[in-house]
Amino acid sequence: MIKNNEARAVIVAEILACGGRVTLATPSYRMLYKLAKVKGIDINSKSSKIAKICGVKKAFIKRKAKQIMANYIKTGQLVIPREFQIKGVINDG
Repeated sequence: MIKNNEARAVIVAEILACGGRVTLATPSYRMLYKLAKVKGIDINSKSSKIAKICGVKKAFIKRKAKQIMANYIKTGQLVIPREFQIKGVINDG
């Protein structure tokens, strides 16, 4: 079993190898965003926007991002949920 820091280090190394900027201290969703950008997948840049659009808590989005990255380490395939790709407009008024 790969420990959390080892998994993050693998993802950080991959992002850095492709010319991205990231550290081990980068939050989970932000790291997923940068990994997706390196892979050519367009996702929403803010976890709070996704939480508002989908009606879930921000902690759920962060937990889901960690699960996606763990799955990426195991399988080598980056599978992004449709909710993360929504670029909708939020109407607060």
